[in-house]
Amino acid sequence: DVECTNAMKWFREQLFFSRDYSDIPKQLLDYSNDTNMLKSITNYAKVADFGIEDMQFEVDSKDINEELEVPKDVPEGIKVALTQFMHVLSETSNNSEGKLRLGQVKATSFHQGINEDGRNQLYPLELSDESDGTRKLMSIAPAIESALRNGGVLLIDEIERELHPMLVEFIIAKFQSKTTNKKGAQIIFTTHNTELMNLELLRKDQFYFADKNREDGSSELYSISEFSTKTTENIRKGYLLGKYGATPNIEIEEVE
Repeated sequence: DVECTNAMKWFREQLFFSRDYSDIPKQLLDYSNDTNMLKSITNYAKVADFGIEDMQFEVDSKDINEELEVPKDVPEGIKVALTQFMHVLSETSNNSEGKLRLGQVKATSFHQGINEDGRNQLYPLELSDESDGTRKLMSIAPAIESALRNGGVLLIDEIERELHPMLVEFIIAKFQSKTTNKKGAQIIFTTHNTELMNLELLRKDQFYFADKNREDGSSELYSISEFSTKTTENIRKGYLLGKYGATPNIEIEEVE
């Protein structure tokens, strides 16, 4: 069925999800031949950490075709599973050559510093030693750029997690700007950061609340547009005062 095929193709090619730090090696393998994407990852790292001057990626990978020329130390059971996976991949992918990769990736950042002679010098730092914020932004950079390139939809849960508020605004602004978002890509994210309730960054119709029913555990999603809210109203203040619901039912102890 053509309609079903088109729907599956859209979900496969136009829907993107945020990734965690543990996914960076796989993403670097996936984009090892895409110099533009590697450059984008480097640029996001520079934005996250002003001390990073450059990134170096070392990819030692091997394509596995249907003959499965895998390393000798790979167990037979895994070879069988890879064979089955390759058949499924070739049937669902637009690339008839469907290939799988095994490999190792090493990412190193270079920070500007001063050596013992008082001269500027670049010092290497392993990606695993970078801050959580730097690694987080690097891990979601491919999804951000892929969505912007293809005009797709990016989904991020708790966008503020491990990221400085200014980096969160940096990401959102990329989708709000017609300069960086020329194909009408969308970002859908959840957040607990009330500072983002800023009409200078987002439009009023872009705010949605999720309110959990304390009796049956169900959640209701509704737009702030359902309320008679003036454009000049302080949405954050109104939310914290309980005007729109969707706030935790907690008692805060008074501090004397």
